[in-house]
Amino acid sequence: MPPAISLRPAAPADLPFLRELFADSRAADFGALPAQLREQLIDLQFETQRREYASLRPDALDEIVGLAGSAVGRIWTAREVDALHILDVTVSLRYRGRGIGTAVLDEVAARADTAGLAVHLHVWAANHAARRLYERCGFVTDSDVAADNGAYAAMRRPALVALSAG
Repeated sequence: MPPAISLRPAAPADLPFLRELFADSRAADFGALPAQLREQLIDLQFETQRREYASLRPDALDEIVGLAGSAVGRIWTAREVDALHILDVTVSLRYRGRGIGTAVLDEVAARADTAGLAVHLHVWAANHAARRLYERCGFVTDSDVAADNGAYAAMRRPALVALSAG
């Protein structure tokens, strides 16, 4: 059974947590770099991501994932005409493997189902663990969408449309 999570809108006071979460999720990418360079690159990429999403998706909902009163992750979504787009979903490394990602995706799917929307996202093609998680949660690779010359895979969870009583 997935853990009971909470979701709340991210606030300016969450920036230190979000920056740390961003760094945490890229530890393998930058781990071999000297500390000062690593921190500079993480700061640059973190700020670039925040500005880009704010510019391209000003209506997006950035939420903090909570577990037992502690911030453990983030989910950033944007509503489109026919889908709910997951811009970013991250669970802190020390909380992975506990069903939190599944619980977050289940919550997003429930929101989408209520509105009759599909859910879609892009995932780094080589991130096999994330792709397995998405597949377990009902996502399939969307062969109609190519993302960044194959560096990212587009995945979609079809809309579940409620049948009206006749």
